Amino acid sequence: MSKAFDSLNRNKLLHDLQSTISPDELHIIAVLLNVSLSVEYHQTLSSEFATDTGAPQGDCVSANEFTYYLAKALHPLKNHQIPNHPDALPTVPSIPADHLTDHNYAIVTEKEQIDIEMEYADDIGKVTSDYRALQKFKQTVPTELEKRDLVINQDKTEQFTITRSNNEWKKCKYLGSMLDTSEDIKRRKGISISAANKLRTLFCHKKLTTQTKMSAFTTYIEPIFLYNCELWSLTTCQAENSIDAFQRRLLRTFVLNVSWPEIVKNAEVYQKTNAVKWSKRIKSRRLKWLGTVLRANSSTPMKKALEYANTKYQRPRGKPTTTWLSVVKNDLKTLNIEWDDAIEIAKNTKEWNIIINR
Repeated sequence: MSKAFDSLNRNKLLHDLQSTISPDELHIIAVLLNVSLSVEYHQTLSSEFATDTGAPQGDCVSANEFTYYLAKALHPLKNHQIPNHPDALPTVPSIPADHLTDHNYAIVTEKEQIDIEMEYADDIGKVTSDYRALQKFKQTVPTELEKRDLVINQDKTEQFTITRSNNEWKKCKYLGSMLDTSEDIKRRKGISISAANKLRTLFCHKKLTTQTKMSAFTTYIEPIFLYNCELWSLTTCQAENSIDAFQRRLLRTFVLNVSWPEIVKNAEVYQKTNAVKWSKRIKSRRLKWLGTVLRANSSTPMKKALEYANTKYQRPRGKPTTTWLSVVKNDLKTLNIEWDDAIEIAKNTKEWNIIINR
């Protein structure tokens, strides 16, 4: 949405909150929303003026207020969804003819078609195999949002048809991550190198110890590369060769300040820096995320996605594609845990974490 937080209508928000919170809490929210604004021009401030639009940003209250405000805006749509049925498969002319192949479209389960709605801050996403539901979603959502002074940013709105022969969806970036694992890793590498170069003065400081430099590395560089890594569908080559090799390259260049023709073996790099291989960190975070998903309510988008992905379907001929689910199941095999057992164990968070850490 365009300038979503700045478009929030405070009077409508306070009216909605009357049936949700106590009068005292409502008074506090009203006081926090009652701010005066002024305009600065050439270091000169204008007179203060009051406004009833926008949520003051900078704390968690404004985020919660907007989340509630957006949920109220979309609530009327929850009760008017198009029912899922086999006749709703996309057969309309607007789908390119070269994309219509036998095994192109998303898996249709025995129970219902794929239909997942995601709402995060001012981003709304929908994944569906029902073309008519998608068209209705595109028609009704802008109307409901406009009732609350929210406007969809058409320049930032994207639509992708995910098929086996079409790779356009790999260019999609959602919440800071590319949907395709290879594309996301490539992007993360570039961002990590850029961040490390900005701190080159710190890493090249001769008086700083390796331990201090390593602390800076794990604080400023490692989180950038490993952002959302628990959702990567990694092959063995990507995990052990590409990612770990990239980590060693960064450690040699920025932490150990190794330059040609000096040679430091891989084992020595980990020994001197006391670093853990990123492939191991990713595996641990992936299993922790699996436990979170298994414990989630069945109505949450991530639990729905897992159920759809775990549905049996007729696989096309050829080598099986590496998926996140197949990678996770291989991780469980290394722990001698079957899928059904994992579902039961994950209910106990403490026991699940002990197994992963072990």
